[in-house]
Amino acid sequence: MDVKDVEGGNSTYQGGPPPYDNNDEPDPVLEPMPNAPPPTYESVFGRVRDARQNTNGFLDFIKLFFAIIMGTIGCLIVTAISYAIPIAMIVIGAVYFNDCRAEPYIPIYLIVGGSFSCLKITINMARQAKSRNDGDPDKSAEISPFENLLNLFLFAWFIAGNVWVFSIYPPDTTQSLIANVAYCHSVVYYFAFGLILSFYVIFFIVCCCCCCVAASA
Repeated sequence: MDVKDVEGGNSTYQGGPPPYDNNDEPDPVLEPMPNAPPPTYESVFGRVRDARQNTNGFLDFIKLFFAIIMGTIGCLIVTAISYAIPIAMIVIGAVYFNDCRAEPYIPIYLIVGGSFSCLKITINMARQAKSRNDGDPDKSAEISPFENLLNLFLFAWFIAGNVWVFSIYPPDTTQSLIANVAYCHSVVYYFAFGLILSFYVIFFIVCCCCCCVAASA
């Protein structure tokens, strides 16, 4: 840097020009970071396949499979559909409560099944939220004894609904002035009928998907 000599009126240079780089310390911006892990782009199918390889039994795989599905972005869509169906069951069963003389238990089946299904969905969502808050995703697959009892009741109620619905097939949906003991409103009956039939279709599709995943593992 330039330093002027005040006493002699002369100006002299002391030292050289300032350094423009410092080779002793590397630039932190340009320095590579070998320890940083590369970004992972994990698909849902890959996670399901890994779960199939890392689980010992089929039941453990099913629990982990549903835990993965509930943890994806499609959780919101699944939750909305899951709540829509039980609410529709409650509404249709209540509106047409006295409109199925052929089998009065069909509206009751819809109301009770919809109510307990809403309870089950709410418990599942609460368990998922708690596991995310605790930072332990393994807790999302843990099922309490109350949930096991609830699942057992819903399964037994579903079997009872099959008996009530299919026992009067096809129903008499024509309402006349004379009391018809075989009468059942088409909305309440075919809604329950389609609900049960759709369950078997979805169950068949899930079984096919599980077989495909097991075959590709």
